Amino acid sequence: MLMTRFSALAVLLCAAFWLEPAVSAPERLSKKDEIAFSILRHGHRIGVHRVRYRLNDDGRREIEVEARIRIKLAFLTLFRLDHRDQEVWNGDRLMRLDARSKRNRKRYHVILEAASDHYLIETGLDEVRAPGNLVPSSFTKTDFWIPDGSRDFTLLDTITGRQWPSRLVFVGRTRIDLDGEIADARHYRIYNLELGSLSHEFWIDDAGFLLKAHFVTKEGEQLDYLPIKG
Repeated sequence: MLMTRFSALAVLLCAAFWLEPAVSAPERLSKKDEIAFSILRHGHRIGVHRVRYRLNDDGRREIEVEARIRIKLAFLTLFRLDHRDQEVWNGDRLMRLDARSKRNRKRYHVILEAASDHYLIETGLDEVRAPGNLVPSSFTKTDFWIPDGSRDFTLLDTITGRQWPSRLVFVGRTRIDLDGEIADARHYRIYNLELGSLSHEFWIDDAGFLLKAHFVTKEGEQLDYLPIKG
């Protein structure tokens, strides 16, 4: 039961580790070339996720995502995940993704290539076609965060290559407490349309950077993400 639950956690562990800034001008990107997050479970840190990115002279963005998660009971490691994802973007169009993961003893490799109006995804076991509205679970698509209303899209799990029909909903503007500091935020929710349940919540600032995130698995496990300052 525990291992089934932790395996389900991994579906979300590579989601929203970093939010690409909504303002993607070169001067904005050059101020931050790495962002790190703590991953919390029951208030305890179980991992760290880092994102590095580079803006090339031709305007393309290269993004590298790395995550390391360990869930332990005393001296016993119940769950481990190591994940690395490399992406190339041309504006708001994902051109290529290469993600390698090891979850406990199982290894995964997902490769995505852009086609004319769709994507081709190879997992080593299969090659499938994905729609043009696909968004990777790194959420590095700059035009993803809508100003209001809702948007349906296909979420790509960058660990397994599985596609999930999903819906992004803008909840509204709010103020949140971050360790005694009050911050203005835009509040979003993402629903898994196949499971009919809430999967993600985000609070981001007006520049598009993550202030706080909350995830729920179908088994009821909950995770929180907070940026590491400094």
